[in-house]
Amino acid sequence: MAELIRKKECLLKLQKELDEAHKGKSDYLTDEDVKDLPYLYNVVKEVLRLHPVVPLLVPRISSTETTVEGYLLPRGTIAFVNVWAIARDPKIWDRPEDFCPERFETSTRDMKGQDYELLPFGSGRRMCLGIRLGMSMVTVTLANLIRFFDWEPALGKGVKSIDMGEENGLGSAMEHPLKCTPHIRKEFVNAFLT
Repeated sequence: MAELIRKKECLLKLQKELDEAHKGKSDYLTDEDVKDLPYLYNVVKEVLRLHPVVPLLVPRISSTETTVEGYLLPRGTIAFVNVWAIARDPKIWDRPEDFCPERFETSTRDMKGQDYELLPFGSGRRMCLGIRLGMSMVTVTLANLIRFFDWEPALGKGVKSIDMGEENGLGSAMEHPLKCTPHIRKEFVNAFLT
């Protein structure tokens, strides 16, 4: 939400996609309703690229001596994959610090563990088993929050007041929690009153 509130044009573009796909529908959106919305999925991909839930993937231990890109890894070496750093690597991503869902409009990168530039759920046998449930919950929740509400920083503060700093630790939680104000969009007021 913080990235969308900071970049209003992305929020409005997402609202437009949701409104056009569901004209005349005023009830809550479901998995079925959001499955063919490319910009929604691009927003989620970009959020997970910039703010992976787990910045360091589960460590791997080499079972045999091996060489990776010229580096010798003795048997028993513990290796971490720094997903956070990969997602901000300017050799891989154009303007890596910018929130830009449009970067995925022409990209074939997915989050299923085969594109090593985008690994929010890991890869291989140790890939997160909850990828389908997680993506379903995130996309449906985000779609409903964006479709039914307009958002602004709390207490009339500007978007520059939103601090995107992250806590140190295992996750990518905001250091200072987002404070924002939702306003029911006028076209949905009656839906909430009935």
